[in-house]
Amino acid sequence: MGRLIPVAVALLLGGCAAAGTLAALPGVLVEEIVDQFRGAERTVPADIHRSLAAAQRGLRSLHLDADLLEQLDGGYAILFSNDHMDGKILLRPDTPSLTTLYIQVHRGMSRESSVEEAILDVIEKMVPGMPRHARFDFHGYGRIYDKVARNAKRIGWFRIGARLEVAESGTGGWLRTRLPSGRKGYMQASISQFRAKRHRKGG
Repeated sequence: MGRLIPVAVALLLGGCAAAGTLAALPGVLVEEIVDQFRGAERTVPADIHRSLAAAQRGLRSLHLDADLLEQLDGGYAILFSNDHMDGKILLRPDTPSLTTLYIQVHRGMSRESSVEEAILDVIEKMVPGMPRHARFDFHGYGRIYDKVARNAKRIGWFRIGARLEVAESGTGGWLRTRLPSGRKGYMQASISQFRAKRHRKGG
């Protein structure tokens, strides 16, 4: 797989670092969007937190990364990409010790089922070696809110320097993006330079 070519998105720091324990928040239910992620799927013997950490580590081992993480009511959704393809993963807890991962990877309009299976193979192999209390690594991530306000509800995180489809929000210092569930999220960030075809203004 190709190396990531980032769009440099500079986070306006100062209290924006992600912190705290992941916990599902009221909002979009996993069951409401699971059909949007139907592709390859795999159930792994780990809780949602270890599974999420394994997904992040597995993507990194393939020179990918979790560009965006959305917090759902009952699970999490990840966006990732490189020069050639775009992908998304949905994590749904089945029991306290079992998590199902749904993945879709596309190259243009074509689904890459072999790549989906390969990524799931890597993640599945990561799970047994993950520490019991492994968690998603938020270093280098900024927060995504449901409104243009620092005291608004946090609904996700974006990786600084990621390739993301973003738009000006109409409020200085804030950008808007579309989350995997389809809802809008707002980031206190600035665009320093664009090298990705998916940048757009307004909308």
